[in-house]
Amino acid sequence: MATKSHPSLTPFGSALAGALGSVFANSLVYPLDIAKTRLQAIDDPLADLEPDAEPDPAATPFEEKTQEVQDQILDAKAKKQKKREQIERLRRVLGKRLRKWGMLTMLLRIVHTEGWKGAFHGFGATMIGTFSMQFAYFFFHTFLRKTYSARLSSSTAHLSTSTELLLGALAGALAQIFTIPVAVIATRQQLWDPPSQPAISDKQAWQDNSPSLLDTAREVIQESGITGLWTGLKPSLVLTVNPAITYGVFERLKTWRLAANAKAGRGGPNLSAAESFWLGAASKTLATVVTYPYIFAKVRLQAKSVETVPLAKEIQKGDAPSYADMAKSSPSEGSTVLVEHPTSPSQVEEGENQAIKPIEAVREIEAERPHPHPPAHHYRAAIPLLKAVYAEKGIKGLYQGLGPQILKAVLCQGILFVSKDHFESYAWMLIVLFSQLRAKVGSSQR
Repeated sequence: MATKSHPSLTPFGSALAGALGSVFANSLVYPLDIAKTRLQAIDDPLADLEPDAEPDPAATPFEEKTQEVQDQILDAKAKKQKKREQIERLRRVLGKRLRKWGMLTMLLRIVHTEGWKGAFHGFGATMIGTFSMQFAYFFFHTFLRKTYSARLSSSTAHLSTSTELLLGALAGALAQIFTIPVAVIATRQQLWDPPSQPAISDKQAWQDNSPSLLDTAREVIQESGITGLWTGLKPSLVLTVNPAITYGVFERLKTWRLAANAKAGRGGPNLSAAESFWLGAASKTLATVVTYPYIFAKVRLQAKSVETVPLAKEIQKGDAPSYADMAKSSPSEGSTVLVEHPTSPSQVEEGENQAIKPIEAVREIEAERPHPHPPAHHYRAAIPLLKAVYAEKGIKGLYQGLGPQILKAVLCQGILFVSKDHFESYAWMLIVLFSQLRAKVGSSQR
């Protein structure tokens, strides 16, 4: 790790260094971030990797033939059936293995279907949100800290740990209020659903049609009004306790580790670099596990549901609702289209046409929009959403995507830990350069 070769940074310099470091760390792991977001927002996104049932062994009827020919046909069918079962069994085993590596599998799927550009949807909005969040947090934290210290006593320079954590949570809440619109836009862009391949075979064509930051903002406002840009604010405010949990757990682990080192007669009064990293990773992991249901709920609220059947049902009636109306509707208003099971070949063909037409109508309407998206999510608050997920999938459903969330957080923390001093030097150089430039401009105006 580089040693410091510059004076202590001003508060502005510290904020700049932190913002630059966060942008750098998040940019390096961004493909993992977009895979993580899709795993959190989409209901069982890798379900197609694991078949639900064994293949149907029923054989098709055949015309009467001689016994010898019939035996040959039965033998050939038995061999084909055995091979089909072996392939299906292998697919099932591979599917289970791939589901365990959900983030990697999702990332490979994105690259395969959308190209490398698909792994960077929403990159600009995410980096803007990361940078602005760091600055907003620092601005409000400095303001609150100075105001609180001034009200106590002009000579009071040290605040208690609990006070620092409280001020940090308040600063985080204020920063969320001002920066969450960018986070909503970034989440929508990460979950942008490109048109189906049969409709647009040229991958580059639909990549170029991906929505920009302003396009996504307009669509959010059209669907839910201006308040739609603050979707997920309540769970975001709850998540401001995450740093407090991380800090508290880290201090407990630090005390325990230093005591263990002293008892063993090794180490000094401070933790080593490796110990700091691993204790920080452990504390961040615990804080993430405790607050994860709200992280999950925030992403789900900011995302759009992949369910398009409610819209198809209305199209079948000839009266499709607006996206804003659908966002206000309750989840009990129907989520599936029931189609009777056919009993004859003619009914099979008729049933297929009835089942396909609504979905095709959805795709036609979506294709006419400049940047296709599925309809807005039904739920408008975190608690009803979490209750619905728990009722359907249990406690496991509330922690869908937990592994990728922890992996991304630990990787970002490791990158920040290694590059912290470097970005402090870069921030100091930028401040010096800006000061010199301002001095030159001031002297030229005299």
